[in-house]
Amino acid sequence: MATIRDIAAAAGVNVSTVSRALNGKKSVSEEKRRYIQEIAEKMGYRPNLSAQTLVGKASKTIGVIVPEITSSYFASTINYMEQILNAEDYTLLVGIDHYDCQKAISCLQVFERHNVDGIFLIGAMYQNIDEALDAIQKSSQIPVVFIHSFFIHARYDCVCINDVISSDLIAQHVKDMGHKRVGYIGAELASRNRFSKLKESIQRHGLTLEDRHVKIGNEAYELCGYLQTAKLLQEDNLPTALITSYDYVAIGAMKMLQEKGFCVPQDFALIGYDNIREAEYLSCPLTTIALPVQQMVSAGVEIMLDRIQKGFKREVRHLLFAPDLIVRESSAIHL
Repeated sequence: MATIRDIAAAAGVNVSTVSRALNGKKSVSEEKRRYIQEIAEKMGYRPNLSAQTLVGKASKTIGVIVPEITSSYFASTINYMEQILNAEDYTLLVGIDHYDCQKAISCLQVFERHNVDGIFLIGAMYQNIDEALDAIQKSSQIPVVFIHSFFIHARYDCVCINDVISSDLIAQHVKDMGHKRVGYIGAELASRNRFSKLKESIQRHGLTLEDRHVKIGNEAYELCGYLQTAKLLQEDNLPTALITSYDYVAIGAMKMLQEKGFCVPQDFALIGYDNIREAEYLSCPLTTIALPVQQMVSAGVEIMLDRIQKGFKREVRHLLFAPDLIVRESSAIHL
């Protein structure tokens, strides 16, 4: 690989001139800068980012921590973030914490050692990570932005969903469709914060949700919906509308209902959350809450770049985005 000395020899200038030209210093004329850059490109020169970081320059890398990348929600979120940051010449380093706070802290420490310019935490479900973040802020001054965090972190920028609106949209729709008795099927992790808000909305709208019709399991994704729906169907006086913690749980619930001879939406209305790509292509397209992923990511990236460029002069920002309800065939009118 070509070095600065190689470029200097080819261009007939000294090493310091090449260094200034490649780093955009005004002390080099525009004509000479372009000439040196052309030679560098032809020779396949690549800057040493580690060396640049050691002398206080940006690494042009940003770390992002997500719970998992098997679901289309987190995969699409990372994909969109990468597109925006790539246009700004940033590279993403991705860490997966598997919903484990200690693994998230390990990712933070790795990112700090790699001198990233900023860190995103997406879909964080833990409150006890602030101490680790404070340590990083103290030692490295790396900006941190939460996107779709389940909790507001007072000292850090957060871009979140207003789950009170989500719950009200679902409860109002269920009521408008003529349902009175509601059931809930959810994964434990996703239900920790979201279910309490949903329960309050259901009560405000005059609907009935009995404890025996709430099934929350330690499983995840379709398996959770499948197994917990089987448990729900063993209860008496079943509800006519089933709300799930997210779309993959709804897909598992739909399969169990079909296996037991029930029809969606004739026997049970079914509602999900996340509006994953597959939701509209199911045998019975799924009614679900759609999150403004692109707007949230765009806002988060804007905050991050502002922090990188201007430091911590601006006050911490907490943004709440409103979701939409996408009504499809799985929640027809109940007669």
